Amino acid sequence: MRKASSARNQLIGMAGVYYVAAELCRRGYIALPTSRNLRAFDLIVMDQETGRSVGVEVKTREPRKGEKVQFKVIQATGESILYGDALEKRIKSCYVFVCLPPEEQPTFYIVPRDDVIRLVKESVEYYFGTRKHPRKTREQILKSRYPVGPYLELLEKYKDKWELLFARGTGKEESVGE
Repeated sequence: MRKASSARNQLIGMAGVYYVAAELCRRGYIALPTSRNLRAFDLIVMDQETGRSVGVEVKTREPRKGEKVQFKVIQATGESILYGDALEKRIKSCYVFVCLPPEEQPTFYIVPRDDVIRLVKESVEYYFGTRKHPRKTREQILKSRYPVGPYLELLEKYKDKWELLFARGTGKEESVGE
């Protein structure tokens, strides 16, 4: 059962990348998917008018009815996220979060790099503020590794904000050409 679920998740992830690429092309950008095992980003996007390019990370979720949707950005200890520099080192680009409900059109949330870092920290703080563990102390939980990322409800203000793709704080923007 796990293999089927894993394969399904990979297909959903790939669909999200191609939905984002298609939307960017529709808007006049050049969008090139990278190899699926490239860690840095999923798409290389170029603005034909300015010659600027940016790497984009895509995270896709297919929500189940009634589920509190969380997009997984990284796996790290709570301690390294809240008090260290794990996020700054590992989050290198703008993210596009894709909500892909069954048999509906996708919804896109375009979030600059610096905002992704802030949202992940807020999600970790929310997690610690709302959950109680019967057998572990807060310090033990902080040292545990787990996947973290923003909850869908925190992303609403980024819905369809494609102009944020090349905004400051999106990662390492480069000029291509000339």
